[in-house]
Amino acid sequence: MRLSIKLKVIGTAAIAVVLCLLISLYANWKSKENIAVFQHITTVNLPNIQVLADMEKSGILLEAVANMLIGSQYSADSYKEASEQYEKAIKLYSENAKKYESLPFVPGEEAVWEKFQSEFWQEYAQNVKKIIDLSGTGKASDITARDDFAKESWKKIVERRDKEFDSLMAFQENEISSKSGHAIEEANLLSWLVPLILVVAGAISIFLAYLLGAQIAKALLTITHKVKNSSELVENSSTQIAASSEQLSQANVEQAASLQETSSSIEEINSMISANTENARKSSDLSEKSLLTAEKGKKKVDQMIVAIDAINTSNNEIVKQIDETNAEIENIVKIISDIGNKTKVINDIVFQTKLLSFNASVEAARAGEQGKGFSVVAEEVGNLAAMSGAAALEITKMLETSTKSVESIVKNSKEKIGKLIVNGQEKVETGTQVANECGEVLEEIVQSVSTVSKMIGEISTATQEQAQGVQEITKAVAQLDQVTQENSSTSAQAANSADELSQQAQILSQLVSDLLVNVEGREDKVANLEKVNHNVTPITKKAPAMKSLRVSNGFPSASDGRFTDV
Repeated sequence: MRLSIKLKVIGTAAIAVVLCLLISLYANWKSKENIAVFQHITTVNLPNIQVLADMEKSGILLEAVANMLIGSQYSADSYKEASEQYEKAIKLYSENAKKYESLPFVPGEEAVWEKFQSEFWQEYAQNVKKIIDLSGTGKASDITARDDFAKESWKKIVERRDKEFDSLMAFQENEISSKSGHAIEEANLLSWLVPLILVVAGAISIFLAYLLGAQIAKALLTITHKVKNSSELVENSSTQIAASSEQLSQANVEQAASLQETSSSIEEINSMISANTENARKSSDLSEKSLLTAEKGKKKVDQMIVAIDAINTSNNEIVKQIDETNAEIENIVKIISDIGNKTKVINDIVFQTKLLSFNASVEAARAGEQGKGFSVVAEEVGNLAAMSGAAALEITKMLETSTKSVESIVKNSKEKIGKLIVNGQEKVETGTQVANECGEVLEEIVQSVSTVSKMIGEISTATQEQAQGVQEITKAVAQLDQVTQENSSTSAQAANSADELSQQAQILSQLVSDLLVNVEGREDKVANLEKVNHNVTPITKKAPAMKSLRVSNGFPSASDGRFTDV
């Protein structure tokens, strides 16, 4: 993205302002840090030192109380005064300890303070209290014990007290020294770093301003050179425009003659389009009739498919009826088989009857004369049983023959009828398939005829639109003839305008020279630049009329096909 000169100037100034602002913010930030350090010293460290000094006074006061009692004899007044001074010192210490604890602790300070409280001060106060208590009894043994304790431990206790308080003081002093030293270093750093950064920022700003000025000057020089080249091209183009205007006038005359010939040709085309329109209308009527005929054929094929489906349904019903008949015949065969079974039972009865007749004959023979009548009866019964057996045997043979004949008939009927039905179904399916294919072909014919009918209708409509278009073209040709005549007069005006354009180009060239003088600052350098840039001259041959008209769309450049470098 190319920035404007305004944005570049504003950007350069903004960079300088931002650098100064950053320097100010950095200096302000460091100043606030130093102020915070000194505020911490004055509000925390120094009050802590003062409080520690007051607490040390309490310790010294306790030491004075103990020293007052050590080495002296019992005295009620001294004991009372020592007790009062002890309580005063303890109270003063407690108040100062609360003040110390109310102030914020720095890292590590709280552990040192808690160690001081728990490991030293309580023991120190108890030792002083022990000396006071031993002094207050008035017993010689307690006085001796007090003095012995003082000789052995009191000096070490006092030295430890001084050491512990010095440790707390040293902690605060080290904290003050560290923070103040760091603050002083930061202040010294700012004292030379800020001016240095200002100098660097100034140098950067000057450098950026120099680059911006050089870039702006370069851009203005480039623009002025391009404008000067364009003015020269415009001056040359204006000359060619004048020549092209004359050629355009001649071309308009020729165009008018061509328009007249075009008008007569369009009239002939119009008559041909009218004939095509009539033929398209007749074709559309025939196509509609063909469509109706194809639709009727499709309906007949649909009816044939329905009839074939009905035949197929009827065949299926015949198969069903034959299956039922076969089932009934099988039932007859079953009944005959049952009769055969019953006949076997009769044969068994006949056999038993013969056996009984034989037994009766035997018994009649045993009876003699008295059994003759019974013997005759037994013989007749035997004869009847023989006749029944012969009849039952004949019936059995007839039933077996009938059963085999019926089964053979059923089997042959099933095979023959099955073959006939399968052949009939195959033929029906073939007929159905052929009818469906005929229906599909007729459907395609109907769709094709419908498509052709639509296309013929569209052709008829398009032909009518073409006829209207030709009429409009005829009107346009007439208007174009009129415009051509107007262009002839416009060409003359263009020639006059080209002369004025040439004069304006000369004025523009002079203005560019003045601008170059203002940008470069020296006329001799501008003259050299003008000599260098006078390297574009028009070609000797004339540009075509249509190509010269394109100059109106914008100024020509050095890449224009009508110009060449020399």
